[in-house]
Amino acid sequence: MTASLIPTICADIDANREALIALCAKLVAARSVNPPGDTTGVAKIVDDYLAAGGIATERVAVDPSTPNLVGIVAGSAPGRHVLFNAHMDTMEPGRESDWTVPIFELTRRDGRLYGLGLGNMKGALAAMALVTVLLHRHRRAWSGRLTMTAVSDEVLFGERGAATLLRERRDMGGDALISGEGPGYMGLAVAEKGVLWLNIETSVAGGHSSRAQRGGTAITELAAVLGELDALNDLYAEIPAALRGLDAGDDRVGLRVSFNVGTIEGGTLRGQIARGARAEVDVRLPPGITIDEVMARVKAVVGRYPHTQATVVKGWNANWTAIDSELARAVSESVTATRGKAPNPVV
Repeated sequence: MTASLIPTICADIDANREALIALCAKLVAARSVNPPGDTTGVAKIVDDYLAAGGIATERVAVDPSTPNLVGIVAGSAPGRHVLFNAHMDTMEPGRESDWTVPIFELTRRDGRLYGLGLGNMKGALAAMALVTVLLHRHRRAWSGRLTMTAVSDEVLFGERGAATLLRERRDMGGDALISGEGPGYMGLAVAEKGVLWLNIETSVAGGHSSRAQRGGTAITELAAVLGELDALNDLYAEIPAALRGLDAGDDRVGLRVSFNVGTIEGGTLRGQIARGARAEVDVRLPPGITIDEVMARVKAVVGRYPHTQATVVKGWNANWTAIDSELARAVSESVTATRGKAPNPVV
C-alpha cells in the first residue's frame, strides 16, 4: 500500500463512522447464539454489505444454518496475501436480569457500544467488512490480495466453521492473518493460548446408598480427581524467546494454565450409589506449555484412581507471532498512529 493511500483510507473510515455503527446494530440484532449457532441472519447482513460495496462472496458450508463467507479483493498487481477473519456466532447471554442494556439491541452509552456479541466479535466483523469495502474501492493503489472470511461455529470450536473452510478451500492460507477478536483493554494479542478438551469419566459398581463408602461412588471419585487436577491452575510457563517483552498481566494470567470443569453429571437417584459420573473439562495452554506436558500430569493423577479415565476430545498447542515480526510491528504502529499510544503485546 502506498503511503499516500493511508490518509485517504483513514478519512473514508471517519466518513463512514455512523454507517459502521448502524452495521453493528444490525449484526447485534441478528441472533446467532451458539448453540445452536445459526448464523444465516448475520451472514446475509455481511453478504449484502459487501455486495453493496462491489464485492462478491462465496458461501462454504456443510450445514446451511452455519455458512462461512469468503470475499476476495485483488490489488493492482501481484503481492502478498493477507486474510481478515471474524466469527459470526456468539456466546449465550446468561441471565437476562444481569444485563443493564437490551441484549439484542445496540446501546450507545458514554462513548461505548453495548450488545450481545459486540466485543466477541460483531464489532470487529463490522470493522473488517468496512475496511474490505474501502480497500476494494481503492484497489488500484495497492498490490497483493485481501481475503475477508466470516466463519461460523467458533464458540464451540465446532467442525462447521473454520475447519470446514480450510478443508474445502485450500487457498485460504496466506502470508498473514489478522483476527479482530481482541483480548480486551486495547491490547495486541500476539499469542493465543492452546486448547485441550477432556472428558473425564468414572464408572463403579452400583448399590444402595446405605452401603456407600468413602470415595466409593463414581461421583466422589470423580470429585477427588477434579480436585487434584484443579492444581493445574497454578502451573505457569516461561516466556518463549520470541515473546520477550510480553505483558502477561499483573497476575501473569497470560502465562498460566487454566483448568475449568464446564459440565458435570452423574447418578440417577439420591438413594443409590452413583455408578457413573462424567465431567467435560476445558484446559487452556499458554505459550511454552504443551498438550503433552499437561497430559502427563493428567495421567499421573488419573492413574491413581482405579475407576477413572481421561479421554482427549480435541486440542492444539498455543500459537504466537514474534513481537518483533513485521506483522506485529505493522499492527502496533497502526494502533499507535490511531490512538496515540502503543498497545501492550499480550496473550
